[in-house]
Amino acid sequence: CKHLQAACLCTVHGNFTWHSHANGILYRYIHGREVSVAKSQAALLRSLLKRLVLVLAVWFVLHSVFITVDGMSQPQRTADVAVVLGTTVHPSGKVTPWLEARLQRAVELYRQNQVQNIMVSGATGIEGQDEAQVMRDYLLAQGIPAQVIWVDSQGANTGLSAQHAAELMQKQEWYNAIVVSQFFHVSRAKMQFKKAGIAEVETASPKLFSVFEFVPLWREWPAFYVHFLGLKAH
Repeated sequence: CKHLQAACLCTVHGNFTWHSHANGILYRYIHGREVSVAKSQAALLRSLLKRLVLVLAVWFVLHSVFITVDGMSQPQRTADVAVVLGTTVHPSGKVTPWLEARLQRAVELYRQNQVQNIMVSGATGIEGQDEAQVMRDYLLAQGIPAQVIWVDSQGANTGLSAQHAAELMQKQEWYNAIVVSQFFHVSRAKMQFKKAGIAEVETASPKLFSVFEFVPLWREWPAFYVHFLGLKAH
């Protein structure tokens, strides 16, 4: 302890020499420098936090690339039904741009004979409108026959929409489906539809999209793994 005041105790551990001053503060020598334990622990914590942030950032980027590529891929096979997932509508009962884009994609699939039926799934939101009924009215206005439109007004979330679609498909003896939503959503939706018991699931997203659609990637990132791990029922 020749480098310290006389009133101290010394303990040697490997490459570090620990010193306890008379004032109760614990120090250690690292490469000839005296560093307090509190400061070294704080530095270690900052280093660990930086590494954690880096790992999370890389994870987020890789996941975002995955769901973007997966979400923008288009269905290659025909299906018994296209399931259009609902989202917010205007209080007036008109569809919002995102919902209209989903419905137009479903109309394209029907007119191209890729699907034989269209199921619209949603619920009544804070605006007081039944999303599913609004979607049905839109499809009728686009010339889609009423007999091929199936309405689920209890699809308050993706899990419930998947459950109700599975029930309808079992009843109608349908075997495959195409889920229609924005690109950032369809990877999780496909996973939830498969968990509901629909073995053959493809997805379709609007071909034209806005840069604002990348914002929800922050929400979809944790949501994907919450449902993947079964931490949330719907």
